Amino acid sequence: RKTMSGQAARLGIGEVVIGDLAYPRTYLKRLSQVTREDLQAAAQAHLQPTVASSVRLIPQVSKERATKEGTLSKAAPFAEHRLSNGIRVLLQADKSLPKIHALATFRAGPAKEAEDQRGISTLLSALLTKDTTQRSAAEVSETAESLGARFSSASGNNSLLLSLEVFPFDWAAGLDLFSDALTSLEIHEATFEREQAAKISELKEADDEILDFGFRRFQETFFEGHPFSTPADGSIEALEHLKAEDVAEFGRTILRPENCVLAVSGDFEPADLLTTLESALGALGDSVRPGTEAPAIPTFGTPVATDVFTHKDREQAVVLVGYPDPGAKSSDQSALARVMNEVFSGMSSRLFEQVRDTLGLAYYVASTRLLYLDTGSFVFYAGTHPEKVPAVLAAIEAEITRVAQNGVDAEELEACKMRLLAGRTLSLQAIGARAKHAALNALYGEPVDDEASYVAAIKDVTAEALTAYAREHFTPEKRVRVIAGPGTASDYFIAP
Repeated sequence: RKTMSGQAARLGIGEVVIGDLAYPRTYLKRLSQVTREDLQAAAQAHLQPTVASSVRLIPQVSKERATKEGTLSKAAPFAEHRLSNGIRVLLQADKSLPKIHALATFRAGPAKEAEDQRGISTLLSALLTKDTTQRSAAEVSETAESLGARFSSASGNNSLLLSLEVFPFDWAAGLDLFSDALTSLEIHEATFEREQAAKISELKEADDEILDFGFRRFQETFFEGHPFSTPADGSIEALEHLKAEDVAEFGRTILRPENCVLAVSGDFEPADLLTTLESALGALGDSVRPGTEAPAIPTFGTPVATDVFTHKDREQAVVLVGYPDPGAKSSDQSALARVMNEVFSGMSSRLFEQVRDTLGLAYYVASTRLLYLDTGSFVFYAGTHPEKVPAVLAAIEAEITRVAQNGVDAEELEACKMRLLAGRTLSLQAIGARAKHAALNALYGEPVDDEASYVAAIKDVTAEALTAYAREHFTPEKRVRVIAGPGTASDYFIAP
C-alpha cells in the first residue's frame, strides 16, 4: 500500500469484490485480532475429508515407458538450421498441443550499452511491440488480440527477447506481426515519450519499495566503477536524456542477423516452417542498417569489501550481504553456486528456519544470484525491524560459517539436489519455456541441449565441494554489506 497503484488496487477490490470501500482498513483490524484458537477452530470446521475435492492429472504412458526412469514425456531435441542471412534457427516439433511459440533473442543489456545510455535495452524492448512502418502501435495490439496471440518483449542483464505464441492456423498472420516488429521497427516520437515516461515512473516506483531500493544500492556498491553497477532497467538520469533517434540507432546495432538466435517450438512441420521463416526474416540484414558495436566491456574481478548504509525513511530495514558469483555460464563453479543458493533460499532452508522461525529476527530472509554471463553476485537478503539488523547480520554470518566449517549434511544436500532437478523438469514442460531455454543457451555459447550435463553437474556436487566453495568465496575480504532503513549507520553495523 506504499504506492498509488497498490492503494488503487486495494480500494478497487474492496468496492467491486467485497462491496465495502473501507474493507482494506477493516481487514487489517480483523487480521490483528485473529488468535491461534480461531485458526484451530477454522481448520476443524472447514478442512474435513467429507467436503474435500481432489483432482489429479495423470499422463497415459505405455508399459514400456512406465518401466523407465520417470514418466513425463520428453520432447524431441531442437534441430539447428541457418537462414540465408545467418540467423541461427532452432526448431522443436511438438504436436502435443495446438500451439506454436517463436522466440527471437539478441545479445543486449549493459554489456552492449554506452555508458550514458544505461537502460536503453529495456526501452528498445518496450518499443519492439509498438509502431512499425506497416502498423501503428494500436494496430499491432489489435492484430495480436484478434489472433488470440501472446505477443510480448522483454530484456534483462544479458539479452533482449521478442516472443509470439499462436495457434497453428494463425501462424502466417502471427509471423507477419512478428517479422514486422524485427524488420520494420519505426519509433514514433509520441510512443517513445510515453514509453520513456513509463520506464522512468517504474524506476521511481521501484525505489519506493525498500527491498528494490536496497538491491539497487547494493548493485551500485558491489559493481562500483563497472557498467554492471547500473541495473538492466537503467537509471532515471540516463533514461531522461535518451532521444528517439538514440533508441533507433541502438536497434540497428542489436537487431542484426549475426546477433540473433530464433527458437520455435510447437505444432508445425519443420520444412514448411523454415520456408516461412526464410521469407519473413531473410531480409533482416538488408532492412536494418548496421550500427556501431558498443565498446568492449571490461572484466569484473572482485568487489571492494565495504559496508554501506543508505537512509530510507521506513518502519523496516533491509539487509543485503553479497559475495562474488561465477555467473550464468555453465561451469563446475556455477553448479556449486546453484546448489549453494538452494541451501540458503526458500522456506525449507536452515537459514529461513533459524532466522525467521526460530529466532524471529526477520520478516523474510533468503539468498539469490545476480547474474551476468561471466560474473555476478551471490546475495543474502532480509527484511527486518531496524533494531534487529545487527542480530540478522550475525545470524547470516553464522549460517555461512556453519556451511564453511561443518558442511551441509547428506539429507540437506540431497533435498537441495532433488528440488533443483525436479524444478528444472517442471520448468521446461511448456513450449515457450523450452524455446527460451534453448535460444538463450545458444545465444550465450552454451550447448542447446544441456539436460544431461546439467543433471550430471548437480548430482556431482558434494558436501566437501560446497564447504570449499564457501571458504573460498564467502570471506570478509570479498564481502559487500548494504543496509537501507531509518536512522544512521551506527545503528546497524557491527564493528569488524
